[in-house]
Amino acid sequence: MDVYVDNAISRHSLGEMELKTLVQNAWYRMISILEDEGLNADDLSYLKRDCLVKIYACPYAEDFKRLFHVMEADFRSLVRKYKIDSQSDIIKNILGYIDKHYNEQLTLSSLAKQFNFSYSYLSSYFRSHSAEGFSEYLNKVRIFHAAELLRKGTSAISDVCGAVGYMDQSYFTRVFKKSVGITPREYRRKYRR
Repeated sequence: MDVYVDNAISRHSLGEMELKTLVQNAWYRMISILEDEGLNADDLSYLKRDCLVKIYACPYAEDFKRLFHVMEADFRSLVRKYKIDSQSDIIKNILGYIDKHYNEQLTLSSLAKQFNFSYSYLSSYFRSHSAEGFSEYLNKVRIFHAAELLRKGTSAISDVCGAVGYMDQSYFTRVFKKSVGITPREYRRKYRR
């Protein structure tokens, strides 16, 4: 598009109104594609209005070329913002899934399959988009729920262990003590209501 506009201006192959109409239609088409992708309607509406006003207020070809580059930068900025928002939605969905399914036999492999990612990609993605790795996050969620069950309930510790997704009680006890500072039994005695 950039080359086409430059050529049209330098060769004077299009009249002023034809050039403005061409660029306006091209911008509207690109904005329409972004609408179909679900970008924020307010951002796109602003971009449309801003585009129209600036195109028709531009009196000279050189000004028009500069304007075209500014509009292109605005467009790229909006697409980058959308990508960031989209990435945020992906990690929110993954964390939400873990929060709902923490008590199941959840593994990074099963999570990767659930979200159509490769194991290695999800591992690096998870670490780069959250404060910790998958295992650390899953353990944190499980220990939070285990502590709640220990405070409020009378279930045996082995039952609490299974209820939050751990199959091995000694592993559960080690993880709990590492996270909380005391064993599940000590925690229950100290905080039971």
